[in-house]
Amino acid sequence: MQLSKGARILLKTVASGDSLLGAELLLKAEGRAALTEQYAALFKKGNFAAIATGTTWGVPFLESQAVPFFEDYGRDNDISYYEVNEPDQTLKKTQPSGYRHCVPRSLVSEGEKKLFAETLLALDLECLLAARGDGAAAAGLSLDVDGDAEAYLKVGAASAPDFFVARVADAAAAALAVAALEANRSRMALGSHVDLKGIRHDDAEESPVGFDIPVVLVPGAAADLAAVVAAARSPAVAGVVAPAPLGADEAAALGATCAVLSPEGAGAAVVFAP
Repeated sequence: MQLSKGARILLKTVASGDSLLGAELLLKAEGRAALTEQYAALFKKGNFAAIATGTTWGVPFLESQAVPFFEDYGRDNDISYYEVNEPDQTLKKTQPSGYRHCVPRSLVSEGEKKLFAETLLALDLECLLAARGDGAAAAGLSLDVDGDAEAYLKVGAASAPDFFVARVADAAAAALAVAALEANRSRMALGSHVDLKGIRHDDAEESPVGFDIPVVLVPGAAADLAAVVAAARSPAVAGVVAPAPLGADEAAALGATCAVLSPEGAGAAVVFAP
């Protein structure tokens, strides 16, 4: 995705009065339909070069609720998030039934929490892509960069967004996101497979792996913008959004190799430089 000067990207896209800030819409079919309608209305405006998903669904955020999300019996969901291997090694997705495969419940494992968050990620992007239809605007996946950033990027890449939006606290987090993308660039590699007896074997031939999906970095308000821009010197980075409005001269002075965007009203940002 190329961001030219003057291009506008919409980063804050979901209206929600809930403490889950939009993630509650992903939990049931009617909520996902409403979210898709919200996204569709934004695409119909036609004044953005790119629109990103707007919900927040990471495990740290879900656990930060007044009633921790994974133990909140006041919230229902219809999400099929649990995968099991069949004897022929295909994956079967099961609907939650009882407490073994269900959220909410007590003592949800860390692995299950990540699977659930990854499912919310995929559903959010699915709603955005469905809303775009055949439109020309690019569609992106927003995520917070924490310890699971690489896993989230891989899961998101499976749905082929045009770009990622990575919210980063500082330059170190920006470098983490860039490293994860560079480590997963498209390439040919020798993989492996597991036979019906559960024995792993090397594949006979190399196969394509990885993805080439650019990222737009969104630093936190306290981040050193120049340091984030320095960490963003990679072909994997499409742009960096300044924490506060910039003048064109300020943006140009950063010497960025990627687009530098200045925030404007209603959760959008516009490319100032280079």
